[in-house]
Amino acid sequence: MKTSLSVWEQKLVSYQQVIASADPDDTPLQADDSQPALTTLSAFLLLRPNNVATQLQHLLAYHPDVHAVQHVTSDAEIMPDNQYTICVCEPAHATRLSMQFTSARLQLVVVGSNNADALKAFECGAAAFIHLPLREQHVMQVVSDISVRLQEHIQRQRIRHLLENMMLKLNIAPDEIASWLRSRLSQRAKKRVSFRSDNAWCSLACEDINWIQAAGDYMCIYTSGENFVVRTTLADLSRKLTDDTFQRVNRSELVNRHFVKMVEQCANRVAYVVLDDGTRLKISRRHFAGFWQYNT
Repeated sequence: MKTSLSVWEQKLVSYQQVIASADPDDTPLQADDSQPALTTLSAFLLLRPNNVATQLQHLLAYHPDVHAVQHVTSDAEIMPDNQYTICVCEPAHATRLSMQFTSARLQLVVVGSNNADALKAFECGAAAFIHLPLREQHVMQVVSDISVRLQEHIQRQRIRHLLENMMLKLNIAPDEIASWLRSRLSQRAKKRVSFRSDNAWCSLACEDINWIQAAGDYMCIYTSGENFVVRTTLADLSRKLTDDTFQRVNRSELVNRHFVKMVEQCANRVAYVVLDDGTRLKISRRHFAGFWQYNT
């Protein structure tokens, strides 16, 4: 299942690391295991047996996020248990089912043929409305969207559980948690790069480097305060830097994207990266087409 959940995952990792750094001798907090991981969905079809029900059953069975599809004739046969479930029904059943199943683990989808049916689905808080006649692409997209929302729900629940445990463990009030996290995150060690320059070893935070220029067998490292000359290759130095911060401009120059003020495109198809301090670096056609053209 493909979802855009990296933000939630990053938050979980960050919070867990922050909590661990607060008291390394203590047992780390555990995420909430009461929320089952969303791997696949079950689907119940509360529809009159007809061509629509048959077609929908076949479509759902082929969706990668659905592992079981069952046609039912009454509410009693819908048993979400501890799994995440989609219930597809007609407008006549929508209100009753929405009142009967209030957990986020059961997502209601209404199938109808007109605006009145769509309004009914909206009023009862259905997760989606499928308009007749059925279109395969639309049905598949509805299930994928629900799958993504459920995964986000799981991540939010885990983060909430983690924060509640953290407040209890560290005796932090709810209105203090945001500032406490910001303080802890800012104190975490910054990634640094070490090198030998002028017969001495230097260590710089990657975020303090403005740009780097290759000059033969040496590298010129430019910062806001001073510059350093290092005997190494641009490829070796690039591997030590933060991957998502530095970007090639041409074969001999590398810039910290946080210091880029603008990308200047001239009439003769020549482009320059302009840094905050006014430095202008010419972008090669290869690197302009590969990155800078789409990130200006």
